[in-house]
Parts: sequence; C-alpha cells; structure tokens
Amino acid sequence: MKSLLVVRLAFLKLLYLSPLGSGFNLDELTFVELNGEKDSQFGFSVVQYFDNATGRASLLVGAPRDQNPKTNVSFGGQVLRCHLDQRRCLPIPFDDQGELVS
Repeated sequence: MKSLLVVRLAFLKLLYLSPLGSGFNLDELTFVELNGEKDSQFGFSVVQYFDNATGRASLLVGAPRDQNPKTNVSFGGQVLRCHLDQRRCLPIPFDDQGELVS
C-alpha cells in the first residue's frame, strides 16, 4: 500500500512540474515574427511553401481585410509571400483591375 502511495505522489509531482500550458512554437530560440497592417487580419491563414526552382522556403500568409492599393475594391484582401531569410512580406499580384462589371 505504501509503494502505491509513493507512485501516486511521484506522478502528481511530475504533473505539477511539467509545463501543461506551453506554446505551440516549434523553435523557441530562432523564431521569426512577421507583422501586417493593422486590422488586416494578417495571418488568418498560413501555409509553408518551398520553391523548388529557387530552393527558398517562404510562407504564404492571408490577410483577408487588407486593402490592395492597385484596385478599386474596398478591403479585397491580399495573399503575401513572406521570405523567412529576409523577414519581409510582399503581396502576390492576383488582380490588378478590381471588379469587372459588364
């Protein structure tokens, strides 16, 4: 009976000392922080992308409320390619004419 109590106490001590609420960042020492425009919802969606032609890894980041300055659409959103080695994000051009109405 005493050995069972010792095992239970050891287990509870292990639970108490373990970090139950740690973050999800895989690399806590060399992380990269990227920021977008305020209220653009930058980071709403994130996909890791590797370009075989250039051999560079980057992130594709969605900002659904971002304002594209080249179109006449209000808050049409953007997708940005963020180069991790340069720590900057550039928009990917999809639509440079805005809404087309016939």
